[in-house]
Order: sequence, then C-alpha cells, then structure tokens
Amino acid sequence: MTTPVNDDHAEGRLAAAAHKVGDAAASAGHAVTESASAAADAVSDAAHAAKVKAADTAAVIRDKAADAYDAARDKASTARETAATGFDSAPLAVLAGGIALGAILGALLPRTERETELLGPVAAKATDAARSAFVAAKSAGQDKLDELGINKDAARAKVDQLVDTASQAATSAGAAAKDAVRNRTDV
Repeated sequence: MTTPVNDDHAEGRLAAAAHKVGDAAASAGHAVTESASAAADAVSDAAHAAKVKAADTAAVIRDKAADAYDAARDKASTARETAATGFDSAPLAVLAGGIALGAILGALLPRTERETELLGPVAAKATDAARSAFVAAKSAGQDKLDELGINKDAARAKVDQLVDTASQAATSAGAAAKDAVRNRTDV
C-alpha cells in the first residue's frame, strides 16, 4: 500500500524528470536552430560571393566591349582621314577602300539562294567558331565558380553537414533525456 507521502515524492520525481526532458529537448532545438542558422549564413555568403563575382565579370566584359568599340571607332576614323588625304595621291587605295566598303555592305544585305549555296560552308565554320568560343567562355566561368567553391556540390555538402549536425544533436538530446529519466527513477 502506498502512502500519500510516497505518491507526492514519486510525482515530484516524475515532474523533475519531465522538466529535464523538456530542457534537453529545448537544448536540442536550440542546437538545431543554431546549425540551421549557420548553414543559412553559409549559403547566403556563397550566394553573395557569386553575385559579386558575376557583377565583377559583367563589368570586365562591359569594359572590354567598350574598349573594342573605341578601337574600332578609332580605326574607322583613321581610315576616313587616310582616305580623305590619300584620294588625290593614291587613287588605287580609294578603289581598294571602295571594294572593302562594298564587301561590308554586301555582307549586311540579305543573301540570295546562290550566295547561301556558295557561302554556306564559310558561314558554318564561322558559326562553329563562335559556338566553340562560347563553350570555352562558359567552361572558364564554371571553372572559376568551382574554384571559388560556388556550385551545387558545395551547397549539397552544406545541407548534408546540417542534417548530420541536427541528427547528432537530436541523438544527444534523446540520450540525455533517457539518462535523466533513468537516473531519477533509480533514486
């Protein structure tokens, strides 16, 4: 037969054990929250680094395009000046310039079937060269991102690390709760 004192004592021990289990669960929750926060910060930092790198790369490309445009404009200006001063002294140069201008204008006009037939292989080679240049640029960009650790594998590794950390925290919390209950009931 149990006495009210023993029942009160047992209820107190159970309440204390429940409190410890709650504390362990809260601690585990805190550890999981900290791990998730750290992973989110790492992903955010990686995304920010990728954004900065992309902006820097875009600026470099923009600068190179502007430089190429300026160089072409300077060459055109020089050619115009040379043509103006050389017209009287070198009529053959003017003729060559006219032929070059005609070739440029011809390239800008729509092609006829005959031109397509004759120039098809040349156009295919130019297209292949442009495609190869694009693939090389894309590969170089991807290699640089990989070098910086900004890729799917790095993100996957961070998520795996987060899951492992959360699992370890939950396992530790469960073991602590189990030990706390066992130690309280043995008393």
